[in-house]
Parts: sequence; C-alpha cells; structure tokens
Amino acid sequence: METKRVLHEKTAQRGSNRSQSKKRVTTKLLMTALATLTFGGMTAITDVGLPSNVVQAAVSTYYIQPRDSATNAYIGEPISVVGMSGQNVDTPRVIGYKASRSKTMLPMKPGTIVVAYIQVPAMATVTVNYFNTNKSSTKPVTTETIQKIAYNQTGSITFKDLGKDYTDYKAEVATALNGLTLDVGQATGFSYDNQSEVDGTAVINVTVNGPADFKPKDITYKIGGAKPTIADYVDKDLKGNVIDPIKVKIDESAVKWDQVGSYQVPVTYGGETHQATVTVQAADKPQPVQYAYTVRTIDSQGHDLGRGYTGSGTSGSSISAPTISGYTLTSANNVSLISNGQQITFTYRLNSSTPVNPGTTNPNPGTTNNSGSTVTPSNSSSSSNDGTTDPTNNVPANAAQKGAVVYAINKIGLYNSPDFTKANRKGWYVKQPRIARPMFVVTGYERSQNGTLRYRVRDVNHSSKTAGQAGYITASQAYVRPVYYATKHATITVINPRGVNAYRKANLTGKVKNYRQGTVLRVKGIVKHNLTTRYVLTNGDYITANRKLVNMGRHKQVKSVKTKQAINRYSNVNLTKKNHSIAKNRTLKVYGYDYSHKNDVTKHGTLRHRVAGGYITANTKYVRAYQ
Repeated sequence: METKRVLHEKTAQRGSNRSQSKKRVTTKLLMTALATLTFGGMTAITDVGLPSNVVQAAVSTYYIQPRDSATNAYIGEPISVVGMSGQNVDTPRVIGYKASRSKTMLPMKPGTIVVAYIQVPAMATVTVNYFNTNKSSTKPVTTETIQKIAYNQTGSITFKDLGKDYTDYKAEVATALNGLTLDVGQATGFSYDNQSEVDGTAVINVTVNGPADFKPKDITYKIGGAKPTIADYVDKDLKGNVIDPIKVKIDESAVKWDQVGSYQVPVTYGGETHQATVTVQAADKPQPVQYAYTVRTIDSQGHDLGRGYTGSGTSGSSISAPTISGYTLTSANNVSLISNGQQITFTYRLNSSTPVNPGTTNPNPGTTNNSGSTVTPSNSSSSSNDGTTDPTNNVPANAAQKGAVVYAINKIGLYNSPDFTKANRKGWYVKQPRIARPMFVVTGYERSQNGTLRYRVRDVNHSSKTAGQAGYITASQAYVRPVYYATKHATITVINPRGVNAYRKANLTGKVKNYRQGTVLRVKGIVKHNLTTRYVLTNGDYITANRKLVNMGRHKQVKSVKTKQAINRYSNVNLTKKNHSIAKNRTLKVYGYDYSHKNDVTKHGTLRHRVAGGYITANTKYVRAYQ
C-alpha cells in the first residue's frame, strides 16, 4: 500500500509539473501578444523571448503597408520584405515620406504590418554649371537645373552634351545641401540620394576641355579685289591653336562689297560670336579693260612670215614685236593697245645671208614685257602646230593655265624674281603628305635669265602664315603638279580626314551627303567647271576632283591597331594635349588618319591614327596596324 501511495504521488507530481509548464508557455505567449503596442499609429512588436522548446519560424515574406500619419490613408501598395519572426528589418523608404522609425520587427506569423509615415514636402534642386577650361571668362558655357527632387528620391543625371568640340568632363560639388548626397566621381554624369527635410539648392561645377577664346581680325577690302576668306578673319585662337575654318561661321550679308563704308560681320566659333569690322575702300585705280588683238608678221613684200598670233591685254599695254631669226624688224618695235579687236602688223626685212625659212625658226614671238597681256596662237602660226609651245611666251602646252591651282609634290622655294638665288628667296615649302601639300594659284609666267620657265603665283594656303604671299616658283613637273585631276578614273578613294561632300550640281551646290575618309566611289565621268574639274559618280552626283581630297583607285585603310607598349592618346593631331593613357597589348578601332603640322609649310607632317576620343601615334615602333 505504501508503494502504491508513493507511485500515486509521483504520478500526480508529474501531472502537476506538466500543467505548470503548460501554464508558463501560455503565459509567455500571452505576454508576447500583449507586448504588441501601438505608438503614434505604428505597430511596434516587442520580443519578450520564446521558451527553449519552441522552434523559431523559417524565413518568410512579410508586407509593410505605409500609412500617412496625418490622414491615416494608405500610401501606395504594401511593400514586401523577407525575414524571420522577431527580426528587426529596415523600414522601406517611400518617396516624399519619412518613416516614424527606421526599423520594424517582424511578427510570429507572416502578414501585413501597417507602419506610419510622415509626409516631407521639401524639395531639393541641383544646378549644374559647365565651364570651358580654355576660356578666361568666369561665365559658364551653359547651365542646367534639375528641380523638384523629393525626399527619399534617388536617381542619376547624364552630363549635357555640349558638342564634339568639348571633352574631358570633370565635376565637383561647389555648394552642398545637408541631407542631399551627390556622387560626382563618374565620367559621364552624377547620381543623387535626397534625404534633406528642407528646401534647398546644391551646385555642381563641371569643367570641360573646349575651344579657346578667339578674337577676329578686322578686314580692309578694296573694291574689285579678292574677297576675304575665313582664315583672313580668324586663323588661331588666343592660345595659339590653329582654328579649323570648317568650324567657323561668318555672316557677311550686311557687307556691300561695291560700296565704300564700314560694316560689322558676326564671326562665330566654339559657341561664341564676336564682331569683325570690314572696311570697304575705293580701288587704287580703275579696273583695267581687257582688249583682244591680232598680230601679223609680214616681209617688205607683204608675205606672211607665219609668226602671227591672237591675244588679249589691258588697255594701254605695250605689245612687242616677236623676234624672227634671219629677219630684221623694220616697223616700230612696240605698239600700244588702244581698242578691242585691234589689228597690229609688224614688218620685217630678210637678212641677205639667211636662207628663206621663217616658219622653222623658234624665236620668242608675242613676248610682252610688263604688258599684262595673255595670248593664244592664231591659225596662221605654222611654227606652233606641234603643240609643244605657246608662241606668245614660249610656255609649254603642259604648263598650268593662268588662274589654275598647283601644289608642290617636293620641297620648293618662293622667290622674289624668276632668277632663283638665296638672296631673293622668300622662304621654303617642305615636302608634305598628299593631303597637306601647299597650294598656289598661277597668276602668270616668267623666264629666268637662262630661259627657265617660272610660275608667278599667289600662296593660297589659307591657314598658313604664308597665305597671300606672291612670288615665283619652279614650273618643273618634278616639283609642282595641277591640284585637279584632268582625266576620268573608274574608282576613287576619299582621303580627306573630314571626307568629301556630294552635290546635285557641278558647281557644288545642292549638297546630298558626306562620304567619309576611306570610302571607295565609282565614277562614270569627269566634267570641267571653270578651271577646276568634278567627278560624276555612277548615281549622278558630283564631287570634287581635287587630288588633296580624293585619290584615284582603291586604297585600303587601317582598321585597327594593337599597342606594342604603353602609349598616350591626345585630343589634337599634333599630340600636344594628352587626354588618356593606353596600356600595352590593347586593340583599338581606327576611324581614320590625319597628319600633324598641316598648316605649317616649314614642317613635314607625321601620320596619326584617329581613334575614339582623339589621336594616337602611327609609329610602327609603338603600334601594329591591321587593314
């Protein structure tokens, strides 16, 4: 009986212990539920702990529903969060609102938790100023404003594209706004994160590498003279950099070229416009009148000696009698040109010791010293029918026409007179690559004392310091050639770094498109336009036949290069403005080529590759080229 009693007491005690344990668990859960309190309309969950024999829930998805603390209205849709019961998670951010607390505890069971948010009406503004580092002005090139950035709003802004002349964007925060975080360490823009609770403005200054300041030159023009070119107005910026004429715009619409006066001409470059003054003056003397004339050469019996010619010259000029070997001039040696269509006859006497054969002599008929006349052989000139010379001034038929353009293919000098000496040499023009060869307009012909033909020329290298100079150069085809092709070629390749334009008309008006450097074009014909030529493409469009811009045939172009060692990239073709470093064994796409010192007639140009972002060397010591 004692044994049974003891067993009964132990059994009762175990039952009582289980009952007490159950009560403690129930009490614990109740305390957890009661600990869920609401503060300011927000559900706060306090973890009062779990008994050791209760398993904690696995990771689950919960939803937090933002609620406006002022209106009790829900703000948008519930926001999902992932976590475990009892875990403190970051309270989600809502644009325009601030959560009443930064952390939210997740309840025992997954569900929706309502969290109170306070509306923040403040807005932030970011002003971005763009400054050109190459200009002395403190005024920004342009300014843009990003407005109404709400509280808790994030985003990114790309820098404004100022054009291909602007590179190397670098930003810094000039004026900060408390609570607004700005990341300006990016190459293409900046990002923002606004947690400012007050209205305000932050300022970002962006520096860019753009065109330098420039000042156009004033022009003095005499009526009847050559009109000014772009290079006459502006050739270099204030830092000494050569300005590409293509990038300059000039408005001469207000200038009356035939009326004496002073006119303002807007000159625009790099987004800025300055005024140049054009002063139109009266001509120094009346414009000369051109008269046509015909020269006859006869003997005392009236027989034609076959040395006549036709020509044209300025009124009042003196026409000299041609010299005929074996004959003596018996009439006046010089006749003044006084009317259009004037007939001039020179009479000769046969020397007694010379056989009669005047047609085979090769004198210098038609030479007009300082007369300014230009002539062509007449049909009666029997000695010029072989086509090798022009009897008026003994100029070879293959010489460039007066008014035509030639360029130097080898080193040449410009001289003050037809007799080339060191004393009268004005300067040298070094041998240049094809696209940079110096050009001259032929304005006349002269011969040296030993009879060598010279071209009287004017320098038309508009971007060069020598532009406009006049003098004499060699006429040898080993040194100078016509700039324009004279014959058709089936295919041509564009070699100009800026490409060539195609037009609907032979006078190069009605632009159709631009063909990039390296483009191969098929040609169906060639036409003359004044003293130039144009190629007619198979589609009927016209392009220039200038040898500096196109090359006959098909020419391969470098497509890519691989660096043999570390090199630098530059923003200019002279490789003086470094903008990037390139490591060894890097492969770069090549978009074209160009040469340095194109506008300096004293320096030979060096080949450069044009790549993304600028220019690199083409020296095979540093890069390997692939076509």
